[in-house]
Order: sequence, then C-alpha cells, then structure tokens
Amino acid sequence: MIKQYFKQATYSIKENKVLSAITISGTALAICLIMIMVMTYRAKVENYPPETKRDRMLYVKWAGYRYKENGEISGNSSLSLQTAKQCFAGLETTEAVTITTRPLLKLIATMDETEKFKCKVLPADAAFWHVFDFSFLNGKGYTEADVNSGLKKVVISRTTARKLFGTIDVSGRQVYLGYVPYTVVGVVKDVSKFADSSHADVWIPYTSTYIREYPWADNISGSYLVKLLARRPSDFSAIRKEVKKREETYNRQLPEYDLELYEQPTTRFGDTENLKAEGGDMKRIKRQGIIAILLLLIVPAVNLSGLALSRMDERKSEIGIRKAFGARRSVLIAQVFMDNFLYTLIGGAAGFAFSYLLLYLLYRDIFIGPLLSPVVFLIALFFCLVLNTVSAVIPAWNASSSPIVNDLKRS
Repeated sequence: MIKQYFKQATYSIKENKVLSAITISGTALAICLIMIMVMTYRAKVENYPPETKRDRMLYVKWAGYRYKENGEISGNSSLSLQTAKQCFAGLETTEAVTITTRPLLKLIATMDETEKFKCKVLPADAAFWHVFDFSFLNGKGYTEADVNSGLKKVVISRTTARKLFGTIDVSGRQVYLGYVPYTVVGVVKDVSKFADSSHADVWIPYTSTYIREYPWADNISGSYLVKLLARRPSDFSAIRKEVKKREETYNRQLPEYDLELYEQPTTRFGDTENLKAEGGDMKRIKRQGIIAILLLLIVPAVNLSGLALSRMDERKSEIGIRKAFGARRSVLIAQVFMDNFLYTLIGGAAGFAFSYLLLYLLYRDIFIGPLLSPVVFLIALFFCLVLNTVSAVIPAWNASSSPIVNDLKRS
C-alpha cells in the first residue's frame, strides 16, 4: 500500500510541476535559511582548531574606569598591560592565562624585499600556544624566555610562508616585519577568520614590538586582551570570585580611578555578543534568536499553505472520482499525507544540501562538520511537514466529507 501511495505522490508531483517546484523550493529555502543562521552562530561558539577549548574559556576584552570620588564612569577601553597582569596573571583557579593585544596591520617582507605585503599580526605571550591548539607544520612557537627577553621571533601561517618563500620549511630564516628583522621559528596551518581570538597571519611576542599604552586613568587602559583557560567549566564561578578579589585589591592601589570589569570574565557567548552581564542579556539574545527562527519557519509556511490549498482545490474532482469508486476517507487522507511528506522530504534534502554548499563557501577554511546540526535540521523538517500536511489535510478532509456529486461537478 505504501509503495502505491509513493507512486501516486510521484505522479502528482510530475503532473503539477510548477506548484510542486514552488512548494519544494519554499520548503528548501526555509530549511536552508534556518540551517545557515544556526551554523553561523555555532561557528562563533563551537570548538574547532585552533580554538578547541572554547567551552573551557573565559574572556576579558574591555573594561571601564570610574572616578573614586563620585563613582561615575569616565570611559571604556581595552586593558593596559599593568591591569592585565595584576588582575589575571597567575590565577590559582585557572589552568592557563594568555595575554594578547588587539591585532595589528604590518608590512612583512623577505630580506631582499622581493616579496612584501601587508599582514595581520597578533602579539601574544608564550601561554598563547598552550591555550590554543595550533597545528605546527614546521618549527615551534616562541617560549616564555623569548617573551621575557623581547626577542624578535615570529610564527607565520602556511599561506604567509608560501607567499614569502614558496615553501613551509622556513624555520631559522629572517623576514622584515614593519621594517624590523624577525627570525621565523615556526609555521602553522592557516587559521579561520571565525576563530577571532587566535586568527592572524603572523604571531609575535608582545614584548618585541611597541604597543601604545594610554597615559590616563591611572594606566588602567591599553590595548591588551585576556583569555583564561579553566580546567573544567564548573570552575568558572571560582575563577570569577578570584578575579573579583584581584580587582578589589588592584583598585585599592589606584589613586584616582577604579577599574570596572562589568562582570567579566565572560564565556564565549558573552564575548561574541559583547555582553556586559550575561544573565538578562543572554536570555534576551536567546529569545531573539528563537523568534528569528520561528519567523523563518512561519513566513514561508504561510505562503506554502496557500499553495497547498490551491493544490487541494484542484484535486477535489480527483477525490470525488476516487470516492465514487469506493475509496475510503482514510485512504484519501493517507494519500494526501504521503504527497506532502514527499514534498517536504525533497525540499528538506535540497535545503540541507544547499545550506551545506553555502556553509562550505563561507567557512571553507574550517572543517564544517562540527557546525552541522542534525537536531536543528530534523526539527525544521518536522515543522515544515506539520504545516504542509495540515494545510493539505484539512481541505482534503472537508472534500472527503462533501457529497460525491459536488466534487464530480469539478471534473
């Protein structure tokens, strides 16, 4: 029986090619948009190289400073190196803490300057190579001794190495970085731009280059960012408590201003959404995301419902003829369900394939496997199936209840 339903559903699709194509395309578009929306969010928060520990990381990328006298906020900025070290370095509740700056744009060139181009440079400390899981193709990262000594050492990406030297076996060779000689100590796989905490073309010790510090606000402000790696996510609360104590101790040393961390350090979600406080803001962001997904489902579904009604109006004569030959209501409804199931299945498969293609084009520099969400796809597919089926089954039920003569008049 099911095989017969399937054959009839296939015939129905072939017979109404335009309406079938529109219905399938509408379903595919709804599922594709939802998949892309969800996968884009997952690209920001999921674990993948070199940011394989995002679920165990906390972030501090900006802070405020307020007057001690009246408690008013004077301004906001990134942290100074003094603030980063005194408030975060050596925390007992963390596995590791890395201090970086905001990325810089510098000119990199071979020593004979035959090859030169601008690149994204990320100054960082030695703990950076522990917190993030880079894949070294040649050499290794610079060490803590290199950072403490301010040595001019550099790690470059595979693409940068090939553009400069035509090979990745370049450890020990020198390059100009901002017209200053640096020695290459390692080459790593290219990093996706979506791994925004670690993405760059070149990585250097932050002590090897001049980083401008702001002279105001008791040297609270600067260009530094902090990432904290917890041993396990359950340690987040203890880390925040220790940071709060450090913040209070630090503020007692400052003469005119107090540091304000705005409930940082924050999780990857809070860092991505630039939240001051994760509590209410996180709920608001999630609520907005759910509403957006529902709209992406409902708006196409309303249009598809109209098409389904039109399709069923055309099939009332067919239903009348089949009733005249003794077809039971349950058989008619089952056939309508099978038709819409096939529409939804084809549209879902097309939507999934198209979203995979778009994701590949958007995120070709990372492995997109972890970003794909079968659960989201199945929920969207089920939702489309329910709406498509309800839009068709109700008219079919009404048609199967009407007198046969009324339906035959349509034939």
